[in-house]
Amino acid sequence: RQVQTNEVQPRLQPRPAAVIQLSSQSDIAKEKKLQQLKPIQIGTAATIDTTYKDQINDLTKVFREQNQKQQQQQQLQQQQLQQNKEKPDDDERQSKYIQTLLNEKVLTQPSLTLNSIHGMQSTKDLITNSILLPLNFPQLFSKIQIYNKVLMFSLPGCGKSHFIKCIAGETQRKLISATPSQLFSKYQGQSEKLVRALFQLADQQKPCILFLDEIDSLCSQRSSDDSESSRRIKNEILIQMDSCSKEILFVAATNLPYEIDSAVRRRFEKRLYIDLPDAEARLNMFLNWVNKPVCLDLQYLVQQTQGFSGADLQIICNNINFVPILKLQKATCFEKIDGKWRIGGDKKVNLIDLKGEEIEEPDVEMDDVVDILKKTKSSIQEKDIKMLQKFRDEFGSE
Repeated sequence: RQVQTNEVQPRLQPRPAAVIQLSSQSDIAKEKKLQQLKPIQIGTAATIDTTYKDQINDLTKVFREQNQKQQQQQQLQQQQLQQNKEKPDDDERQSKYIQTLLNEKVLTQPSLTLNSIHGMQSTKDLITNSILLPLNFPQLFSKIQIYNKVLMFSLPGCGKSHFIKCIAGETQRKLISATPSQLFSKYQGQSEKLVRALFQLADQQKPCILFLDEIDSLCSQRSSDDSESSRRIKNEILIQMDSCSKEILFVAATNLPYEIDSAVRRRFEKRLYIDLPDAEARLNMFLNWVNKPVCLDLQYLVQQTQGFSGADLQIICNNINFVPILKLQKATCFEKIDGKWRIGGDKKVNLIDLKGEEIEEPDVEMDDVVDILKKTKSSIQEKDIKMLQKFRDEFGSE
């Protein structure tokens, strides 16, 4: 019951609204709501209007939420500090990736030279002028820009990897050779770290040659269907190519140059086409790879193998060299002359019975070679040759 009195109690002066530092838009809206609070009036009987009770509850709720946010921020900062303590330094982590590549035996010191390649003189001249001369005689190129990023493209089996080993041998530089399978990782974020470690390893070994085979597998043309991992790998390769030291010769090889992303292709100052073996090259291959070439019509072989790659020719030579073994395996009669067993005579003996004995191999005849050529076809298609020649005409830089 309220007490009636003639004395009028003075009203209390309004209290200032609480000032709170807020960080989000929702908190700013709450602050505006608090500023609209009216001062609480206390009568003689200390009655409180229910409207002001709701306003006080709102104020209490704001303070509670603010305290919870501060606690969450403190917990997050503590977690980040703990994670930083547990993680090793970046240098230490990168050294682990470099060691992973070394375990794959990517670092070698080849001793081959261009003389080990039979024929293909035009290709050897191209490599000599574009790569070997600037590396072996840098004093002659003091006023000429030396390019250190080269793209080699050709049909499969034309010896790109062998040419790289010859370049390393001619320049007496260490060779770091990697394939996409050595850089891909099933763990997120590790593939681009392996790419970075590959270039860091080259930087430690400079002057050297860094060779990346099948670059089209890593740097295909970008599309909306690319995965996040694929985009990160491409970006990392672009970054490393831009910062690559002039003491590192970066050479990439591909059979599908038109599949390479344009941004990556542009960064290769030299784009060299390795052609199929010419007639002179094929003749030299038969002379060096066939065990008894004097017994054969080599010119016939050269004419019948036009459009064959070096790998195709090696298969043909291996098949020719295997013919004497097949004849010995099928023979049923042997005779021993001057301490050697050879096919002939009337003694029923097979090859298994002559294990450990000295055996004379029979000659290869042209009929055998013709039969081999009928069974061995070229792995190269005419449309593939035209596509590469078109790319050379449009983007080649020799």
